[in-house]
Amino acid sequence: MLMLVETLPIHFAPLQGYTEAIYRNAHATVFGGVETYYTPFVRLEKETFRSRDIRDIEPGNNTVSHLIPQLIGADTNKAEAILSLLFFQKIALLLFYQLFQLPYQIFQIHLNLIHSTLKQQLL
Repeated sequence: MLMLVETLPIHFAPLQGYTEAIYRNAHATVFGGVETYYTPFVRLEKETFRSRDIRDIEPGNNTVSHLIPQLIGADTNKAEAILSLLFFQKIALLLFYQLFQLPYQIFQIHLNLIHSTLKQQLL
């Protein structure tokens, strides 16, 4: 009797300090089979993204098929700053791609607030 087996997608969770772009690329090349890779948390430092975090999520440094950057804010002000930076950078990127008539793909991100901070502000 032929049985159909449904396979669940594999998502690769990050480990800060270990699973940067070079590790993800090597893992995808050697093992494969992962549908989505998540980055370690990207943070703000002095009101902008840390340069090493930006390097880690740049498309040119990642050969994995589907990468989702994770952003984290310590409070709602940080989260708002992250969203503002993303909004303006995305608008600039859209204009750049339109100007040079390049294909543009909308990407997915995860924005996380530290739970205890959010809980305190909601109470």
